Amino acid sequence: MPIRTSVLAGLRRAGAAGRRRWVRRAVLAGVIGAALLVTGAWASTSWIRSGAEGRTYTAETVPETPVALVLGTRVQPDGTPAPFLTARLEIARELYAAGKVQAILVSGDNMRHEYNEPEAMQRWLVDRGVPADKIVLDYAGFDTYDSCARAKRIFGVERATMVTQQFHLARAVTVCRRRRRRRRRRR
Repeated sequence: MPIRTSVLAGLRRAGAAGRRRWVRRAVLAGVIGAALLVTGAWASTSWIRSGAEGRTYTAETVPETPVALVLGTRVQPDGTPAPFLTARLEIARELYAAGKVQAILVSGDNMRHEYNEPEAMQRWLVDRGVPADKIVLDYAGFDTYDSCARAKRIFGVERATMVTQQFHLARAVTVCRRRRRRRRRRR
């Protein structure tokens, strides 16, 4: 019996040491994971800020460009623009009225027949005095990258004023600029 007791005690000690080792490893892995997450978030934020630096403006300070590119977002079930989209459209309307842009490209989702961001945006702008022939509709602007790529490739836009919310603007500008640089390198 004493041998069995000492063997069992040794196994218990080994089991406790193994559990402590696994706990230490799990804590270390958690700390490393959190550090990587923070570093990744910092790096992506820095990339976005540097890509948009000197290229974001208010409606009052924006330079003249040929086109305002309005990025789509949610449309209400009744077909009217949701508040975020309405704010974007109002800025585009103001830019057009002030002569800062000559045309407005509205880019949004029309993946389903019953959901149509570009036509809702066009209706809103026309109802507020923007001539229909000054509004171009992009029905396949499913995300920021698609909208930027299609503005250049499909609609021939070389320079544009991006219209979106402040929280989205730096990211949108950086994504569009990155798309342009990558395309230039391929040539």
